[in-house]
Amino acid sequence: MKELIRKTCMLASTDRKIQKKAEENALKILYEKFNSEAVPAKISSIFHKEIKKITSNDDPYEEYKREEIKNARMLFEIVKEKFPNNFYGAVAISVLGNSIDYFRDIEDVRKDIDEGFSFAIDDTIEVEILLKKKVLNSKEILFLADNSGEYFFDIPLIKSIEKMNLKVFYSIKSEAVQNDLCFVDYQNFIKGNESISILPSGNGTVGISLEESSDEFLNVFKRAGLIISKGMGNYETLTEIKYERPVFYLLKAKCIPVADSLGVKKGDYVAKLTYCR
Repeated sequence: MKELIRKTCMLASTDRKIQKKAEENALKILYEKFNSEAVPAKISSIFHKEIKKITSNDDPYEEYKREEIKNARMLFEIVKEKFPNNFYGAVAISVLGNSIDYFRDIEDVRKDIDEGFSFAIDDTIEVEILLKKKVLNSKEILFLADNSGEYFFDIPLIKSIEKMNLKVFYSIKSEAVQNDLCFVDYQNFIKGNESISILPSGNGTVGISLEESSDEFLNVFKRAGLIISKGMGNYETLTEIKYERPVFYLLKAKCIPVADSLGVKKGDYVAKLTYCR
């Protein structure tokens, strides 16, 4: 997280004095908040707000995200040819999109995509049965988006679910945070002919924060028969919330703590279904 802070401050301002002040304040937050029980995504949300305030930059990642979206659009055209046109293929494409992340070289992501793909945890069949048998308590699905470039990789899964006569709400951030997809990114760099239902979260936090979410988001969150959760930030925060429906976690385990919590190795791909708790 120290490296994330340093690089975010460098993106947020070209003034070395401002960079230093932002980095010092963010590190202070990290040292105060971090402990064995802390949720990293929640700490990230706090120090990102501090960096934005000090640098007067509401979106330090804007230029990076623009490039990420351009590269992801290109990579998706390659990936979509590698998987079957069915529910499993759509899930696999979506999870592969989670390889895209901040500060990763595009060639490293391409290597991930070119390597043989397999799930360490694969509950795809069970989820497909749930959807097809209409055993959910609602026909609405909440899809929690992650990084900006993953949008293209998520579309096939959304379309696959919609073919089952289910409604999918694709939730993106209302405000910028890290390289997560936010509403301005969608409007400026992505919005086209795709007829999907975009649901702004009402906040700019890493992962999910019900306390800071909009009423519109909360209503869908409460109604949804299934939640699809992309990425580690959503996983880290959603597992802290008491929910009463199945959740389908789709992610690449990019750090050891998350990998350990899932019982997989760092770098493994996961499609895990969990039930109410």
